[in-house]
Amino acid sequence: MMAEMARQPPNLDNLMNEGIAFIIERYKSEIPDCPVGKRPVMIGRRKPPYDTIDKVMKRLDLIINVMSAMNFIVVDVQ
Repeated sequence: MMAEMARQPPNLDNLMNEGIAFIIERYKSEIPDCPVGKRPVMIGRRKPPYDTIDKVMKRLDLIINVMSAMNFIVVDVQ
């Protein structure tokens, strides 16, 4: 019990960013002919309500479910 209390809490911002990067990497092959510099990325901070590992993981699960249901097209907007 004492060892668990002494552990440093996980960085939830990193967990969210790395989870989003994993999801993008997983679906990268479904984004046709998209140059590397124009691929979607997510860098930033998570919203304050996602303050536990469970909430972050539920959000990532929702994102995976939504992306698996989508069809991707590349649109160049300038």
